[in-house]
Amino acid sequence: MSFSIEFLSTRSGKALLLKQETKHYLFGYYEGFQRHSIERNIKLPKITNVYLFEDHQIIPLLGFCLTVADMGREALWVYGSENVKKIFQNACSFARRSKLKMTFSNNNPEVVPLEMAAGMNYVVRLPKIKGRLDISKLDRHFPAKLRKDLKERKKVLYNGVEYDGNNYMEEDTEIGDICVLHTTGNLGECLTQLKQFDIKLFICMNRECLALKEHYPDSRFVLFEENNEIEYKSFYELQKRLNKIDANFLLPKKNITKIDATSAEDIENANKSEISGLTDTHNIKFTKKQLIMFHEDEKCTEQIIFLGTGSAIPSKYRNVSSIIYEEENCAYLLDCGEDTLSQIDRVYGDLRVLEKLRLIFISHSHADHHLGLYFILKSIRHKVVVLCPQKVKDFLSLFDLDVTFFVTDKNRKAEITYLSFNLNEKIIKVSLCPVDHIGDSYGIKLQTAHAISYSGDCRPSFMFAEMSKKSDVMIHEATFTNDYRDNALKTKHSTINDAADIFNKSGAHILILTHFSQRFPKNVPSDLQVFYAFDFFRYNFKNKYNERVREYLRSIDE
Repeated sequence: MSFSIEFLSTRSGKALLLKQETKHYLFGYYEGFQRHSIERNIKLPKITNVYLFEDHQIIPLLGFCLTVADMGREALWVYGSENVKKIFQNACSFARRSKLKMTFSNNNPEVVPLEMAAGMNYVVRLPKIKGRLDISKLDRHFPAKLRKDLKERKKVLYNGVEYDGNNYMEEDTEIGDICVLHTTGNLGECLTQLKQFDIKLFICMNRECLALKEHYPDSRFVLFEENNEIEYKSFYELQKRLNKIDANFLLPKKNITKIDATSAEDIENANKSEISGLTDTHNIKFTKKQLIMFHEDEKCTEQIIFLGTGSAIPSKYRNVSSIIYEEENCAYLLDCGEDTLSQIDRVYGDLRVLEKLRLIFISHSHADHHLGLYFILKSIRHKVVVLCPQKVKDFLSLFDLDVTFFVTDKNRKAEITYLSFNLNEKIIKVSLCPVDHIGDSYGIKLQTAHAISYSGDCRPSFMFAEMSKKSDVMIHEATFTNDYRDNALKTKHSTINDAADIFNKSGAHILILTHFSQRFPKNVPSDLQVFYAFDFFRYNFKNKYNERVREYLRSIDE
């Protein structure tokens, strides 16, 4: 038997992947894990068991479940507190694949869960690793059948000579108990829970867990530090090139003051660990210059920034749907896919823009458009208005959130609904209209300093065109190019030509396309001269169409 441990993290969170022959166990889960796993070449369908530390980790895991079900996985075991199953059951109305059997229990005797008020810890009781047969000591013609007996440490007879397996096998390795420690909570309670185990190695997911070190002086401690890498190297390298062509393709920011390196000599840092059997995935470090990436361009007080421009699932170059529209004193969020919070942190360098967030619009209840919403709402301290379908409201109502809901699909009618909201002493006019995608899909028009219309996911809608009349900016989905019209009809999405047709009928001034299929990770093949959004693309109401960007993307796609 062999095993390895991989440490995985972004600024969104941490997880630990333990690989034991055919079994892959994941401890912890965070927003953006799917996208990060692509960068790290983690095979998602191979993960058999997920052990959650906290209840909220089930939210981004919902997207993972949809993905692995579509990849053919038939069963997944998830363990957490009793609330985890309740949250999942509520989410089945919008995030369920019947072909994936979900079991909320621990089917693995090698993993022992330890529940505390502040979260879960786990003890992994690995069997000893058998030594390997040293074939260099054997004749190259030594029969395979007899080699098998030697591996069982048996004595065998070959060509009149007796071979003792003990003389040809390496020593077995005793691993002992490993504790994956997320929280110490009440220290006394934690120590009591751990008494029954002979723990040789503590993997500490947080610094507070190092408090146990004085109670286990003979055990080894590994501290899993915060991530200070470039998280998505492929995206970053492409964005650097685009930024040189057009400064409105913004670069991710990272503030050097967030770094908190381990200094204690007797604590190993997981980012630098050389522990036998541990596979380190942290191999792309920030340089000091990269850590302080502040844009030198003039700060915009009015801008639209695309945080996610892909469809359905996160990919290496595009996160799932989210757009932030920022004015001087207010900000508005249009859809909120998984990891929106950290996308904001990456592009702004901090989360201060959330202080002026006043309204969030969720276009429909598909998971890729709202799984990041809980984390946004938990990060702000003021009440916001959330316009969303009933299913999304029901899901968020499971949590203690200070939100004013407006349910978009209540009494759904084929007509435009006109609303107004007093947000931060400012009257904002909002128009909504149903669109053809799923039963709770809506488009929106915001009338503030500028008129912004956003289609969400849909087939082309003449009502949306009418509602968007004379908009300064129309943001329209274009999941497919015109060659995939049949796919668009089948999935109730729009092609580029569909979006352009609605734009022309509306009389809007600027068209920005988004929500592109995974078929188009970088370049979107089209000759139409409009804006094709990319993650961290900014429209500041002064942008001009830049053909050099299109030429570059075409060149790297060839």
